[in-house]
Amino acid sequence: MRTEAVAWVTGRKDLLCAFFSLTSLGFYFRYLATTRRSSYAASLALFFLALLSKGTAVAFPVILILHDFVSRRSTTVKTWAEKVPFILLSIIFAAIGLTARASYQGVLNEAPFELFDRLSQGAYRGVFYYLTRALVPVPSLVSPYPPPQQPLQSTLIFLAWVISALLVLAFLLSAQKKRRVAWGLGFSVIMLSTSLPFPVLGYSADRFSYLPAFGLSCLFAEGVQALHGRLRPARLRGLFLPLVLLPMVGLAAITWKQCETWRDSVSLWTEAIRTYSGWNEDPKNLALAHVYRGRALREEGRPEAALVDLEYAIDLDPESAASHTEMGITFDALGRPGPALKALDTALRLAPEDARAYYHRGILRRNVGDLEGSAADLSKATADPAHVARALSQRGITRAAQGDLAQAVADFSEAIDIAPSTAELYVNRGIARVSYGTPEGAIIDFETALRIQPTNIGAHFGLGVANLQADRPLAAVNAFTGLLRLDPGHLEALKKRGETYLRLGEEGRALPDLQAAAQAGDPDAIQLLEEAQTRPGNSLHNQK
Repeated sequence: MRTEAVAWVTGRKDLLCAFFSLTSLGFYFRYLATTRRSSYAASLALFFLALLSKGTAVAFPVILILHDFVSRRSTTVKTWAEKVPFILLSIIFAAIGLTARASYQGVLNEAPFELFDRLSQGAYRGVFYYLTRALVPVPSLVSPYPPPQQPLQSTLIFLAWVISALLVLAFLLSAQKKRRVAWGLGFSVIMLSTSLPFPVLGYSADRFSYLPAFGLSCLFAEGVQALHGRLRPARLRGLFLPLVLLPMVGLAAITWKQCETWRDSVSLWTEAIRTYSGWNEDPKNLALAHVYRGRALREEGRPEAALVDLEYAIDLDPESAASHTEMGITFDALGRPGPALKALDTALRLAPEDARAYYHRGILRRNVGDLEGSAADLSKATADPAHVARALSQRGITRAAQGDLAQAVADFSEAIDIAPSTAELYVNRGIARVSYGTPEGAIIDFETALRIQPTNIGAHFGLGVANLQADRPLAAVNAFTGLLRLDPGHLEALKKRGETYLRLGEEGRALPDLQAAAQAGDPDAIQLLEEAQTRPGNSLHNQK
């Protein structure tokens, strides 16, 4: 029941990869039947699109070789030459993928397994996770997202190797007489191999077997056809179709119900908690499910409910740094900095290299006035390659608060080099440049941010302030006016535009802005309003 691939927008890559891969395969078969170059070109182009969709498609050329083997096609220079473009594309995309993963140390370096251990992990997951979940559409004893395990039980490893060997033997035997069976079995194993922990150790998920399930579907169809042909007497064949459709309807109903589980993160982890509780799993798995549901609840704006989950997770697994980190973030969301700092301190005692905990503790320390501690924590948070830009940006904010504006600008610039399409980074650097007294550079930053995100309120306001600092009042008015189109009640923009109009000697335009800001109780706006009303030439002053 691979509902993740269709119920979540993040699963779209699996759908696209499956669509382009299977369509490419269809055009390749047409090319073999007709030798038309247009069919070959279409197959290659669709394979390229499959690679762009998801890296799973790198195994596709092996499917083409499998087809030649099963169909007993002659091995010639031509048969290999026609596969070379597919193989080259696979090598290029595989290299790109592994290089990208290598840049994120948390993926490649967290579990240094040897080759035999990787093969054992692959056999174990292939048999006890993917195969069992493909054949039995009920919650299994294996976690929905099992991480690499070390050490595995020797009995399970032995059974996994035995079953894997039997599958290989079945493939070789079926290749002699039941070529369709061999093709379906080979397709599933080959396409699944990229998701097994041979190249990279990581988590498993049902969506990884979405495309490989096509091979199992072929096996099912072949079995149904063979069984139908052997039914005697012939009148029993009339009952065969309903008997086949009945379980399919049942599976469809289970799939529909499972889509409700994938409605959102809270429903997903609620189902995981129910599953783990029912199977009496390792309490660490149950604790982790509560942590993830707690995070989802907090992100939905329900931090009180999140605390209940996180407290239960800590009861189940007191040594889980993730539980304490999420607890600290949730306490912070509730405006309780003391318990938040205590929870994050505990998390870092349990996991001294946890960059995420350093990141959140750094922000929290800044909020309570500990700027030096904040800068130190955020420096350690930059060790996480996946979030280094975010940590640099926050450290820049802390250094600006410390008055070290030059270093703040340097932090924001380094973050921009890493994530040049993030508007907020340019806004932050622009604010620091305004404080540093370099409005020209700030104007460039705010304009860049608005090109990336035209509705960014901070960029509009910063652009107005920077233009004022650069003695460009008309440009400042335009910037504040652009902000007020997005947010007509923005008090600071009203006050600043009114102040700018006063600077330009346009008291009549300044009054509505300053009156609106003064009505909200802004003392600066009240003072400016009084100044505008007492200026000679103002209509209210003339009435006096």
